[in-house]
Amino acid sequence: STPDGAGGGGGSAGSTSTANPVHFLQGGNVAADGSAALLWLTWSPAAPVVGQPVTLTSHMPADSVGGHETFTEDATTLCASVLVAADGSASCTLVLPLGPHTVTGTMAALPAAAHCDGLTETSTVVVSPAATATALLAAPSTSTQGQTVTLVATVSTLSPGAGAPDGTVTFSDGGTVLCSAVPVAAGTNLATATCSTSALPVGTDYLLAAYSGSPSFVVSAATTTVTVNPIALPRAGAGPQQQGNPGAPSWVLLFAGALVVTALCLGARRHN
Repeated sequence: STPDGAGGGGGSAGSTSTANPVHFLQGGNVAADGSAALLWLTWSPAAPVVGQPVTLTSHMPADSVGGHETFTEDATTLCASVLVAADGSASCTLVLPLGPHTVTGTMAALPAAAHCDGLTETSTVVVSPAATATALLAAPSTSTQGQTVTLVATVSTLSPGAGAPDGTVTFSDGGTVLCSAVPVAAGTNLATATCSTSALPVGTDYLLAAYSGSPSFVVSAATTTVTVNPIALPRAGAGPQQQGNPGAPSWVLLFAGALVVTALCLGARRHN
């Protein structure tokens, strides 16, 4: 809310949020015309997530134009000597880590606006964890019992967040854990984890990759299926020829057998 006796100051229209402004009516600092010196800070966006740029804007009286504003958090200078624009604002764009951040803006005014020199304003913003999405790929997606299947989980940071997720991924098949808490390897706005297994049972296996999340990144998960076929066994009673050498047609074999029998019979008659 605006302090009593001050003009109705608010954030600029559009995407700039005034959901978290702090207004200060600086005691003892009065302009030449007797009006109060009003300063306030706004954040845009008002609720940033990890990796998302956030702009802090200080709004000051019109006679502050040409002065400078320095933004600090504790003893750390975030933006130094930012020129106050024609609309009486000075902005500082930051990428802040997880958690609350209380930033102070300090005015260094021109001599014509000495009543604004040294004035400060403070505001707090809270940076929340970034959302993620996980994808799971299995290779091969159709295998034979005992064959090694490689699972790759890719954890991506969703916009407007940024940065590579940290944490682990656990791979499972139903209630059976295949690979537990595999650390992710960081990439650009993503991370990957790999699991290789030859223990998948025959049938359709429903596989799950569950990303653990971390303080800065939200949990997520993905599923996929793998079809495992049984090992093919030779047919019972199959002879060598049937297992890979088809041999001669059956009528040839019968004819050859008949010739052998006839020859044996003729030989027996001659001996008699």
